[in-house]
Amino acid sequence: MKNTSRLLSYAIFCLLAQSVLCAQQNPSHCNEMQYEHHNMVDYGPLRISIARGVAKDFQGFVVPHACVGIFSETNQAVIATAQADTGGQFEIRNIPDGKYRLVVASEGLCTANVLVILKNQARGKKRLVVTMKPSSVDVCSYVEWK
Repeated sequence: MKNTSRLLSYAIFCLLAQSVLCAQQNPSHCNEMQYEHHNMVDYGPLRISIARGVAKDFQGFVVPHACVGIFSETNQAVIATAQADTGGQFEIRNIPDGKYRLVVASEGLCTANVLVILKNQARGKKRLVVTMKPSSVDVCSYVEWK
């Protein structure tokens, strides 16, 4: 009976250890994010102090786990990526001052893309609000600085 209990405990430990290792080996799918630009009209640029904000759908509900990317304006090379949390909140830090494209994507929703000028010295309480619309709608997703 003692050996069965030890064997069962060992098996449970191995399963837990395996799940932790697998979780560490599966990086966010946002790391492979690709540049997309579906805007019919390119508003902006938005002058921001930090790439921080929230992703919501067109009805105001948060979009959890949306992929957020900062891309160079000139050749659309990826600079940094992040994944929004379960509340749709995102933040990307340590990006040098400059002109970039902020791209926010989530499956089933049209990708938002906006030109931003990042000035790290600027201070303010505003944040980016990404409004994401279904990909079948004529007017695509957009970003505001509120």
